[in-house]
Amino acid sequence: MLTQKDIPFEFGPKQIAAQIDLKEALLESPALRAINYTSPSLVILAVDTSHIAIGFHLCQCNLENPRKHYYNRFGSITLNDRKARFSQPKLEIYGLYHALCSLRLYLIGI
Repeated sequence: MLTQKDIPFEFGPKQIAAQIDLKEALLESPALRAINYTSPSLVILAVDTSHIAIGFHLCQCNLENPRKHYYNRFGSITLNDRKARFSQPKLEIYGLYHALCSLRLYLIGI
């Protein structure tokens, strides 16, 4: 009901229960896995930058099928007016810098 148009916003017990269910489903999902630092499989940090926001994710490839990825962390930030006026190369570098700062604890062992 929170995503439907022309319906008043109401955040009550039903919505809180739905939010908890979504969190548990996401945390227990086999799609999200911890990085295996002893594995020789590749670890990928992908960053996508636009003039509005920066998004990034950290994933590890499957050894048997390198095209299959197991995601570990996601992140994003929106850019303020000053940063949105950066040139595209500067935005890309800023996005990479922000992703590396946010994920440094997970990247140390790689």
